Amino acid sequence: MSYHCHCLFVHAAVHGALISVVCSNLVWWQCKAAASFAIMDPDAALQMVSMQATEVFDAICPDGSASQKEFVTIVQKLIVDLMKQGIQMGAMAAPPQVRPFLPVARGAVDAIDSSHLKGLLNMMFRIMDANKNGKVEKKEFEDFLAMLPQLPAQGPPAALKFLFDAVDANGNGKISLDEAQALIRAVMEIFSTVIISGAGVIDFVAHSAPMSTFLKDQIKDAGVFDAIGDSATQSLSKEQMEKVLTSPTPMGASPLDMLAQVFEDDNFKSSVGQQLSTIRGGLASFESNVGAQFYMAALEWSQGGVDEQTFIARLAPILKENMVKTVDDPKAYLQNVQSQLAAFPPEASAPLATMTAGLDRLMQSSEWTPAMERVKEKGSSFMPEVCRTIFKFLDLDESGTISQKEIQMLKHVLDAFVHLGERATATAGSLEQKAKGSVQDDAKDICCAIFDILDRDGDGKVTSEELVKFGQKLASFVCGYAKLAADMIFEGFYCEVAGLLVAEIWKEGEFGDGLAPEDLMMKLQLLPMLLMGMMAAPPS
Repeated sequence: MSYHCHCLFVHAAVHGALISVVCSNLVWWQCKAAASFAIMDPDAALQMVSMQATEVFDAICPDGSASQKEFVTIVQKLIVDLMKQGIQMGAMAAPPQVRPFLPVARGAVDAIDSSHLKGLLNMMFRIMDANKNGKVEKKEFEDFLAMLPQLPAQGPPAALKFLFDAVDANGNGKISLDEAQALIRAVMEIFSTVIISGAGVIDFVAHSAPMSTFLKDQIKDAGVFDAIGDSATQSLSKEQMEKVLTSPTPMGASPLDMLAQVFEDDNFKSSVGQQLSTIRGGLASFESNVGAQFYMAALEWSQGGVDEQTFIARLAPILKENMVKTVDDPKAYLQNVQSQLAAFPPEASAPLATMTAGLDRLMQSSEWTPAMERVKEKGSSFMPEVCRTIFKFLDLDESGTISQKEIQMLKHVLDAFVHLGERATATAGSLEQKAKGSVQDDAKDICCAIFDILDRDGDGKVTSEELVKFGQKLASFVCGYAKLAADMIFEGFYCEVAGLLVAEIWKEGEFGDGLAPEDLMMKLQLLPMLLMGMMAAPPS
């Protein structure tokens, strides 16, 4: 469903691009200010961080010792405080066009979520807890902060020992398979934390009042409605849109005719056409599983619409069933991936083919099935939240219910867009199929359907306010799903697969009951060769 909704509104990428530009400027400016400070006086910068960390420790743990849960809170607050301090320090260096967004940047920092860094924070906690009493005292915390700046100067052996001590959870002087797999989980948690925090920041910025004003001003300054709509009301009617689509341009042909020429071009058919065929294949697979069941359920909904609770209750089992089917039949998934590789150039498909071969080999492991059971269990727990994210997006008018009309409009746009000029598409307001039309007719049909989606109040006009609101809704959907996908994929599927890979490498490398510090470098040198062996064709 997410793939559908994401593909639906390619035109809304304009809003995403504008948001990205502003966010990029904010990040660039903040990094520049922080970098300038660090270059001027690195020692002072480190001292400032150390003092800030100590202040946070004292505020959260006035008794002088931190439990593991309190330590997580300290790290979260320290990250947020340091970033806000960086914004404050760079305020004077910010260009005028960025200054209205400074309060937004400070608020966006609060959206950063470090709670997923469980593995990494546990490792840090163990290192700081020098006396192993299950708590980090203030002296241990300060000693750790003082040691970190000295670590690079001590060279690779010191850094390797630091990492070894962090991974050696039981402190027996060896890294076991379980501890190596815990390290992999910590790495995956870092990836998911970056994605989740980034998505939260983008969503916050996209919905801020300064961003809304900025986007509306950009639309007005660009003269979008001056050229194709009503400049006085900053709006566009459906009749005006149809006229623009069918009227000749300075190049002679109308926009719809030029689009048809592109689709009829032999080079397009041989390159982009193959990519579209791949997308169509994926869509067909979706429609035969999740999509078909979902649309059938939509037909049963009353004209008054379906509320969020009912939507979740109906869609969650469908999504769960599809996920379980995919995990239970990985061979079919691999075959689908391999068939899709044909649509890409050899230099792009070769690495994917290698990864596919390695995954196929892992499936022969006796631990594959238990690992996939854990994947299914974790994925199932997120299905209600996935449905909730989808519901918020499909509720186009934000009435608190989803009507058949909203479902039908979205399906119509998706179906027509993906199968443009190829096969029959559904008519607006229906889930049935119609006779195939020309590329021009189908493209015009898509634009009219998108117009209806953007026209939130149904007055027959699309305004800059409605464009911005829809861009924000799309941003929320993409960010919301990105958070869930990061958790399910990086901390779910990828983490389990990586754990299996480590186990197979452990067995192939004959690492035994663990790696001692003196053996670590020698064993690490064998990793490239072992990985190449894992990616080779599986034994018959």
